[in-house]
Amino acid sequence: MPRSRSPRKLFLPLPWRQKPAVGQVQLWVRSPRRSNRWLGLLTVAIGVWAGLGLLLFSLRLGVQMMIAPEIGPSLLRLPSASTEPDLATLEELTVRATKAKERLGEPQLLVLPDSPFRYRLLPIYAPTADSLTEVRLYQIHGSEPEQLQYVAQVGAVPLSETEAFGPLLGTAQAPPLQRRSLPLSQVTSGGQPGWFVLEGRWQRGGVDLRYGRMVYFDSQSQTLEMVATWSSPAAQRPQWTDLDGTGWLDLLVDESADLEPAFQGIQVFEQRGWGPSLRLQPVSLISVPVDSHAGAYRQALTLAQAGLWSDALRQIDPLKAQIEFWPAAAEAQRRLIQHHADRASQQAEQTWASPAQKILAQLIDGRWQAALTDLRTHPEALDALQRILAEDEGRIWNRVSASLRLRPSEQAALVWGGIILQAEKDTSTALAWLDQRQAGSEAKQQLQQALTLAQRPGSRGRSPLALSPQSESLTAEAIADSNGSQPFPAGPVTAAVGTVKPLAQVDGDAWYSEQPLNLDPAQSWYTVDLIAQHQDGWFEPRPAQSAAASWRQWAPMGQSLRLLPGSGAGASIQLQLRGLRQQGTQLTLLASGHKPAQPLAPTALAYSPGSLAWLNPDMGLAAAAQPQLRQGLLAALAKTSIQAGTMAEVVNQALAQGTYYPVKLGDQPGQVLLLDRLGVDRLIAAGVECDRLTPKALIVTADGRVIYNNLLTPETLVAITDIGPTQLLLWSQSGYQLRPL
Repeated sequence: MPRSRSPRKLFLPLPWRQKPAVGQVQLWVRSPRRSNRWLGLLTVAIGVWAGLGLLLFSLRLGVQMMIAPEIGPSLLRLPSASTEPDLATLEELTVRATKAKERLGEPQLLVLPDSPFRYRLLPIYAPTADSLTEVRLYQIHGSEPEQLQYVAQVGAVPLSETEAFGPLLGTAQAPPLQRRSLPLSQVTSGGQPGWFVLEGRWQRGGVDLRYGRMVYFDSQSQTLEMVATWSSPAAQRPQWTDLDGTGWLDLLVDESADLEPAFQGIQVFEQRGWGPSLRLQPVSLISVPVDSHAGAYRQALTLAQAGLWSDALRQIDPLKAQIEFWPAAAEAQRRLIQHHADRASQQAEQTWASPAQKILAQLIDGRWQAALTDLRTHPEALDALQRILAEDEGRIWNRVSASLRLRPSEQAALVWGGIILQAEKDTSTALAWLDQRQAGSEAKQQLQQALTLAQRPGSRGRSPLALSPQSESLTAEAIADSNGSQPFPAGPVTAAVGTVKPLAQVDGDAWYSEQPLNLDPAQSWYTVDLIAQHQDGWFEPRPAQSAAASWRQWAPMGQSLRLLPGSGAGASIQLQLRGLRQQGTQLTLLASGHKPAQPLAPTALAYSPGSLAWLNPDMGLAAAAQPQLRQGLLAALAKTSIQAGTMAEVVNQALAQGTYYPVKLGDQPGQVLLLDRLGVDRLIAAGVECDRLTPKALIVTADGRVIYNNLLTPETLVAITDIGPTQLLLWSQSGYQLRPL
């Protein structure tokens, strides 16, 4: 350390200490007092500069804490209150722990190859349990016996249920939530210098869940940083791998449950300045990090988001060779997709004891034809498959939908879509869906052949187009319930769409139900306010003459409703219809289902599987090369203020930022063009008076004719009905509505 500098002392002769000579007269004359004005100004200047410095420091600290809030605790960390002596042996620490009613675990060496010092970790346990309370770090001095000097400590904070069971939520393996915390029980190596893991284990009913927290020792600041929380139903600790191709290692967490591949990639960055020395960033499969071939790249991410990992990898690999500048963010996405694809492919090709497991593994990898061939070979697998598909929470259905958006006429995918709907609802819905998709005769024939397997005794399936006895008894009563007004549909409700709200408690007297209204701790109550219901066509919701009659109309739907936390976004939750309530002409459904990971948005929707084709600008196909869309957008903009000379350029720029979906418009094919925020900005810059708050859409027929557009209307096209007649699900400030096309 630089030595401190002592202030210099000045010794001056003082006139009043000099003794005057005898006989001399001493005359004292005081010199004019110097003004203190300059001293005051100097003091003010110093104060102003000090204040400005403090202000700049505060602003910089505030900005950095807004960017990285986690630095606050580290900045405000107080020195440890440990009263341990500078050096102590392990035996002395053990005695001290016993007096403090603590129990020491097995000491572990923390390796730092670049450090001249050696360190040892000492786990601290509760005296009567195997749960960690904290971990202390000591520097090693000498040997035989080692002398340990305290450096730092970190608390072993238990994981919440949401943190530990996160990868299992929404699956059949999810345990009931009981508002408990899951303790950490051991310290293990982190696999890299300076890293270690605090972990615990939860084993129930065939589930072996390993979870924990990653901790890093910053040798520069001599602090322990708890940087990541992880959970693995595959019972695997986080692995180190180079995700982005930069040579630096990142973390990969295996979150796979059952046969569903699931990996979380976490990039690790060094960070300078105040706060933690590391910054961890999960790899997202949402953003498109490339400018060239952005549409094709977005399509690959769409396939990955739907779980078609192998298809996504086959599409993204050629793009890497075509794009001149391949960013590290794109490589991280590609390698994360590859980890998923490798797992899905390996499962699809391995030998399984059960034919149903083999077929399910092929479906997860998007091998529609191979799965269909194996189903014909092993028809006994259909019962097990139907049970799995009926409770699948939409995972296989999402894959089928994404595959059909890419290849609308793929026969095997169409057949599996029908099989899924038959498992979730009935065969009539499956056949109606195929008709809406304008599937060819070959697909219908293959579906009929597959569904005939369900007709043997003990099968869950129903014969094609056959009404159940319950639905046959509805006809006369439902017609009588029309009360002489507009014709009311007589058959059972086959599909529905409605808004959803959570319900804290249920008053059994306020709801009609033919089953006990009990609830699993892991589930929540929901109310569904209907927008429309399908009974041989879409109708506004209307109750029957009595609650019992309405219940008989709705009961055939069973567990077929699904909940989306937002409008067309988020992981769906399966809902079970539990009861209903009639108030005048209003009909409200009572349903139960798993608790959402986050609070429901005001746009949360309940819908019947197969009833809606969701439209999302980030998940469509590239629109730039579609002549019908270009012709339609030109027609839609013809009456705007765009100058004729720039019209073609504006259209090309907007289409470059657009995506589209192929759809069926009655008996004719069509396309839906979706413009995201960038595409809308292109139009606004050209003078089109459209708002930026809602995504814009056009529906164009095969000959380029525009039959819907909301360029100048503040509404959002959310979905198109997949069962006829074709309706548009729209959202505006007044709420949702179904509008005939």
